[in-house]
Amino acid sequence: MYRRVRLVAIWRRPKLTARGDPDHDHVVAQIVARLLELPRQAVVLAEDETHLNLLPHVRASWTLRTARPKIPTPGTNRQVTVFGAIEVTTGAWVYRLGKRCAADFIALLDQVLLAFPRLTSPTVPTTRKKPAEPVEPRPPGATAGPSGAAGL
Repeated sequence: MYRRVRLVAIWRRPKLTARGDPDHDHVVAQIVARLLELPRQAVVLAEDETHLNLLPHVRASWTLRTARPKIPTPGTNRQVTVFGAIEVTTGAWVYRLGKRCAADFIALLDQVLLAFPRLTSPTVPTTRKKPAEPVEPRPPGATAGPSGAAGL
Protein backbone atom coordinates (compact mmCIF):
# COMPACT_ATOMS: atom_id res chain seq x y z
CA MET A 1 0.00 0.00 0.00
CA TYR A 2 2.73 2.50 1.00
CA ARG A 3 4.66 1.86 -2.21
CA ARG A 4 1.56 2.53 -4.30
CA VAL A 5 0.95 5.82 -2.52
CA ARG A 6 4.55 6.92 -3.13
CA LEU A 7 4.13 6.26 -6.87
CA VAL A 8 1.32 8.78 -7.21
CA ALA A 9 1.81 11.19 -4.28
CA ILE A 10 4.46 13.32 -2.67
CA TRP A 11 4.49 14.89 0.78
CA ARG A 12 4.85 18.67 0.53
CA ARG A 13 3.20 21.90 1.52
CA PRO A 14 0.28 23.13 -0.59
CA LYS A 15 0.74 26.18 -2.79
CA LEU A 16 -0.86 29.32 -1.40
CA THR A 17 -2.98 31.24 -3.90
CA ALA A 18 -4.44 34.67 -3.35
CA ARG A 19 -7.99 35.49 -4.27
CA GLY A 20 -8.17 38.26 -6.81
CA ASP A 21 -9.89 41.58 -6.22
CA PRO A 22 -12.81 41.97 -8.63
CA ASP A 23 -12.32 45.78 -8.67
CA HIS A 24 -8.53 45.60 -9.24
CA ASP A 25 -8.50 47.11 -12.73
CA HIS A 26 -10.86 49.95 -11.74
CA VAL A 27 -8.83 50.81 -8.62
CA VAL A 28 -5.53 50.80 -10.53
CA ALA A 29 -7.04 53.04 -13.23
CA GLN A 30 -8.16 55.52 -10.54
CA ILE A 31 -4.69 55.58 -8.97
CA VAL A 32 -3.03 56.17 -12.35
CA ALA A 33 -5.47 58.97 -13.14
CA ARG A 34 -4.71 60.70 -9.82
CA LEU A 35 -0.95 60.33 -10.36
CA LEU A 36 -1.22 61.88 -13.82
CA GLU A 37 -2.98 64.94 -12.31
CA LEU A 38 -0.01 65.73 -10.03
CA PRO A 39 2.51 68.48 -10.88
CA ARG A 40 5.60 67.36 -12.79
CA GLN A 41 8.04 67.64 -9.83
CA ALA A 42 5.71 65.99 -7.28
CA VAL A 43 7.18 63.44 -4.88
CA VAL A 44 5.08 60.27 -4.66
CA LEU A 45 5.99 57.95 -1.80
CA ALA A 46 4.83 54.46 -0.92
CA GLU A 47 5.58 53.22 2.61
CA ASP A 48 5.35 49.78 4.14
CA GLU A 49 6.69 47.79 7.05
CA THR A 50 7.11 44.13 7.76
CA HIS A 51 8.11 42.04 10.74
CA LEU A 52 10.82 39.40 10.43
CA ASN A 53 11.07 36.52 12.88
CA LEU A 54 14.66 35.36 13.35
CA LEU A 55 13.57 31.91 14.56
CA PRO A 56 12.81 29.91 11.39
CA HIS A 57 9.52 28.10 10.96
CA VAL A 58 10.23 24.39 10.90
CA ARG A 59 8.02 22.26 8.67
CA ALA A 60 7.81 18.53 8.20
CA SER A 61 9.62 17.00 5.25
CA TRP A 62 10.93 13.67 4.06
CA THR A 63 14.23 12.67 5.64
CA LEU A 64 16.30 9.55 5.98
CA ARG A 65 15.35 7.54 9.05
CA THR A 66 18.94 7.52 10.35
CA ALA A 67 19.72 11.24 9.91
CA ARG A 68 17.47 13.92 11.34
CA PRO A 69 18.33 17.38 9.95
CA LYS A 70 19.51 20.00 12.43
CA ILE A 71 18.71 23.67 11.91
CA PRO A 72 20.70 26.23 13.95
CA THR A 73 18.51 28.80 15.71
CA PRO A 74 19.23 31.97 17.69
CA GLY A 75 17.67 30.38 20.79
CA THR A 76 14.75 32.73 21.24
CA ASN A 77 12.48 34.20 18.63
CA ARG A 78 13.66 37.75 18.15
CA GLN A 79 11.65 39.99 15.87
CA VAL A 80 12.99 42.80 13.71
CA THR A 81 10.73 45.31 11.98
CA VAL A 82 11.78 46.75 8.62
CA PHE A 83 10.28 50.14 7.74
CA GLY A 84 10.73 51.41 4.20
CA ALA A 85 9.62 54.09 1.77
CA ILE A 86 10.11 54.27 -1.99
CA GLU A 87 9.75 57.28 -4.25
CA VAL A 88 7.52 55.88 -6.98
CA THR A 89 8.70 57.99 -9.92
CA THR A 90 12.48 57.62 -9.43
CA GLY A 91 12.74 54.34 -7.53
CA ALA A 92 14.93 55.91 -4.81
CA TRP A 93 14.27 54.38 -1.40
CA VAL A 94 15.15 54.55 2.29
CA TYR A 95 14.63 52.03 5.05
CA ARG A 96 15.12 51.57 8.77
CA LEU A 97 15.50 48.50 10.98
CA GLY A 98 13.89 48.80 14.37
CA LYS A 99 11.24 47.61 16.76
CA ARG A 100 7.51 47.56 16.31
CA CYS A 101 6.87 51.01 17.79
CA ALA A 102 5.80 54.51 16.79
CA ALA A 103 9.21 56.02 17.61
CA ASP A 104 10.93 53.97 14.89
CA PHE A 105 8.22 54.86 12.37
CA ILE A 106 8.65 58.56 13.18
CA ALA A 107 12.42 58.13 12.76
CA LEU A 108 11.74 56.71 9.27
CA LEU A 109 9.63 59.78 8.49
CA ASP A 110 12.57 61.97 9.57
CA GLN A 111 14.82 59.99 7.22
CA VAL A 112 12.31 60.50 4.40
CA LEU A 113 12.26 64.26 5.01
CA LEU A 114 16.07 64.39 4.87
CA ALA A 115 16.30 62.12 1.82
CA PHE A 116 13.69 64.03 -0.19
CA PRO A 117 14.14 67.75 0.59
CA ARG A 118 11.36 68.73 -1.83
CA LEU A 119 8.89 67.35 0.74
CA THR A 120 9.56 70.17 3.21
CA SER A 121 7.75 73.41 2.55
CA PRO A 122 6.58 76.38 4.66
CA THR A 123 3.05 74.90 4.73
CA VAL A 124 4.17 71.54 6.17
CA PRO A 125 5.28 71.98 9.81
CA THR A 126 7.65 69.43 11.27
CA THR A 127 7.14 68.36 14.87
CA ARG A 128 10.61 66.91 15.48
CA LYS A 129 13.15 69.32 16.99
CA LYS A 130 16.22 67.14 16.46
CA PRO A 131 16.31 65.53 12.98
CA ALA A 132 17.82 62.11 12.36
CA GLU A 133 21.18 61.80 10.61
CA PRO A 134 21.11 62.62 6.85
CA VAL A 135 20.22 59.80 4.47
CA GLU A 136 20.80 59.71 0.75
CA PRO A 137 18.04 58.06 -1.33
CA ARG A 138 19.09 54.78 -2.93
CA PRO A 139 18.58 53.96 -6.59
CA PRO A 140 16.96 50.60 -7.39
CA GLY A 141 19.36 47.68 -6.87
CA ALA A 142 21.71 49.52 -4.50
CA THR A 143 22.95 47.75 -1.39
CA ALA A 144 23.32 49.21 2.06
CA GLY A 145 24.27 48.38 5.63
CA PRO A 146 21.82 47.38 8.34
CA SER A 147 20.98 50.92 9.46
CA GLY A 148 19.64 51.99 6.07
CA ALA A 149 21.77 55.13 6.18
CA ALA A 150 24.20 54.25 3.37
CA GLY A 151 23.97 56.37 0.25
CA LEU A 152 24.53 55.82 -3.41
